[in-house]
Amino acid sequence: MPARTSPGYLVEWYQPDLADGSVPLIVAALEAAVAAASEPVELFVTMGVPSDEVVYALFEASSSDAVIDVCERAGYPPQRVTADVDAHFRTEPLAERADGFLPAAQA
Repeated sequence: MPARTSPGYLVEWYQPDLADGSVPLIVAALEAAVAAASEPVELFVTMGVPSDEVVYALFEASSSDAVIDVCERAGYPPQRVTADVDAHFRTEPLAERADGFLPAAQA
């Protein structure tokens, strides 16, 4: 993941009827809204947690208003937006790490 230039925002939605096929539909709607956004907004990851009936998405944007606008245009008004989220993603597979670290399951 490249160095961030804008704040990160974690968006949450309560989805009481979250089913296996729901998250890809939500992602498609969000991606379409991001593509049509008037301000730069990037969707990094979307996660569905059916046991908690919640969906999370991590965005990068210049403002929370830009993120809220994208979500509303997608048909998923956010129920909670948390600003200044710092997320880190692994960029290489564990087996190829330079430090030689392998979890016990792979060693």
